[in-house]
Amino acid sequence: MPTAEDLELEEPVPVVPDTDDQKGNDDPISLYLHQIGQVPLLTSRDEKSAARQIEIGKRVSEIKWELEKQGKQAVAGQVFQEIVREPGKSSEIIHQLQENLGLPENASFYQTITNSKLRAAIDGVIDQIMVESIAEKLNLPREEVESRLIALSVDIALLPKKVLTTIGRKASLASIPDIVAESEFLTAISLILAE
Repeated sequence: MPTAEDLELEEPVPVVPDTDDQKGNDDPISLYLHQIGQVPLLTSRDEKSAARQIEIGKRVSEIKWELEKQGKQAVAGQVFQEIVREPGKSSEIIHQLQENLGLPENASFYQTITNSKLRAAIDGVIDQIMVESIAEKLNLPREEVESRLIALSVDIALLPKKVLTTIGRKASLASIPDIVAESEFLTAISLILAE
């Protein structure tokens, strides 16, 4: 059995304080560690916000690209028209989402997309059990349902209050494709965005 003398620790090596005045430090690892210590890290809230902004930017770029591919001008009014059109295309998923969340299915478009319970379900981490349930009921691939829920979340986040006011508080989800197809809607959106 070793004695206390056998376990005696070696004398510690003195640590030279790292200062900005110190010259000639050619050790890249020390330099790197010193520099990264000076940069604040992102919080989880910052990371989520940055990810959200990236998704929004990607969505707007996708819409512009699709419009240009169809020979249309990618002006703001056209982009918002496409953004409003998307929830109408996903109405069956929205109805299943309402059912899963216990929300009234006869709510207006405005009431549906501004409902805090619905927004919480699609704006954060999407519940995979809910995605699986919706996919099973609609006989769609789980990946498609999840990507449409993410797109729905981004589209709703992109809709300014003025555009929602143009649609009206009483318009139903089912009426959105017809409203968006009207030339008056595009004209109204263009006027609002020009203000």
